[in-house]
Amino acid sequence: MSLFARHKKLSRSNLVEFVDEAKITRDNLGNKARALARLRSDKIRACQDPSFFNQTILRDDTNTAFQQDVIHRLWFCFVGWCWSRSLHPVILAPYGSGKSNQIAVGFPLWLTGRDPSIEGKIVSNIDDLARNRVAAIKGYVDGELGDGTYNALFPEVKPNPVRGWSNHRIFVQREGGSLDPTWQSYGISTGGAGARSHVNIYDDPVDLDDVISEIIRTRKTMRFHNIWQPRLRKPAGRSVTIGTRYHESDLYGSLMDKDKGNGFVTLVIRVSAEFSDLEVEVLQEPSFFPSLEELLHFRWG
Repeated sequence: MSLFARHKKLSRSNLVEFVDEAKITRDNLGNKARALARLRSDKIRACQDPSFFNQTILRDDTNTAFQQDVIHRLWFCFVGWCWSRSLHPVILAPYGSGKSNQIAVGFPLWLTGRDPSIEGKIVSNIDDLARNRVAAIKGYVDGELGDGTYNALFPEVKPNPVRGWSNHRIFVQREGGSLDPTWQSYGISTGGAGARSHVNIYDDPVDLDDVISEIIRTRKTMRFHNIWQPRLRKPAGRSVTIGTRYHESDLYGSLMDKDKGNGFVTLVIRVSAEFSDLEVEVLQEPSFFPSLEELLHFRWG
């Protein structure tokens, strides 16, 4: 019996019930269609916007999604604007503001998803800190961390355990025969700097020891300028430095120096004494640097 014929024999009460069921089915299909459309839209946005990507992917210790504040969006707009002009961004912000999770974990994951051939370094005050960042990146890629959304967004990013898959360095599957890891951890003062890289992320290379030791301050500044930065591939190598300042003559001071810090632009975030307001300042900005309102409208290509 055809569907039409079967429907003709329905009683009035059954017909009313059938119409109601059809409406529910249509509403459910509409909800599913809207959900799929929203999912597609979110996927596109996450692949284009590192701040939205972090909100989509990253989870805290309670497996709760990160909520991006305007300060986090500002960081990525600032990094993107600087990179689009071959400048090296420096972000100085208070302790506990999320710098490492945002820039040293989420951002490398996003960069890898957009280009699995990337070769990058995470450089911290000591190797253990950098190793923790690489371990987190590794966890999101192989599914040990998060809810699997990263693999849904970037299914082509897969571990390559044959080449190397540890908390110190990771290789993802990629074309070509490059010998260098996708991401590798280093302490800024440890020996060896490895091969060249597309991206260096300096995650808190300065700590309280810099306050008490001029030798430590000088050593870190020297290694940053003479060893780590020169390892960036020319001409397209990029870097981003994040940290909290402890001493006027530390590494960050050299990056704000008009002679030593040529090519660096520093975004300083300060918190008021009452923790109620944020003060934002940009140092060594080019003459064509936009207003903060305009900067927040930056879009990654």
